[in-house]
Amino acid sequence: QWNHRRTTRHHAEPGRNPAASGGNPRTRRTTEPRSRTTEPTPRTRELRTLRTTDPTLRTREYSPDHGYYWGPMEMEEAHRTLLLTPPGSFLIRDSSQPDVFFTLSYHGDRGPVSVRVLLTSQSFRLNGSNKAFDSLFALLRFYVESSHRRLRRAWRREQPMTLQQLCRGRIVELYGAERIDSLPGLNQVVIQYLQDYPYSV
Repeated sequence: QWNHRRTTRHHAEPGRNPAASGGNPRTRRTTEPRSRTTEPTPRTRELRTLRTTDPTLRTREYSPDHGYYWGPMEMEEAHRTLLLTPPGSFLIRDSSQPDVFFTLSYHGDRGPVSVRVLLTSQSFRLNGSNKAFDSLFALLRFYVESSHRRLRRAWRREQPMTLQQLCRGRIVELYGAERIDSLPGLNQVVIQYLQDYPYSV
């Protein structure tokens, strides 16, 4: 089960059989807004270390390519954004908790909900679930392709995707990331572009 948050700040699970449990409201910080140009926080420094030791965890390096990583974003803003999207739309944002990297927010059957994405032992999993993945993108792909689909469409900050991005996603979807090097007729520039984001999500 996943533990997630609605706008009412209650925890529940957006899986096939949701179960609710109590949750405490988060307090808003009084510090200055986070900026991408500020000094790296302990959390981002830790992520850099993980990126260095394991390429499968280079999550923020891919942000220009997948577009559904929105960076620092409050839960209320994410839910307001998703209210205007079709059910099943989702995005990834920074978690406001110092010990959590990311939060998955998506438009569920009863409105927008949020689930913490936990990083333990260099594996990603949703809060309340024991199913772990070696990358955030593998996690998203699993739930997008799951038979009990709650995630259907990545909601990108910039719409629409470029033709190059669409082609790359389709190639990876058809042939798989592990076959990129062996595809015929591709020069090294194209191969490198495909490998820069080897996910179909």
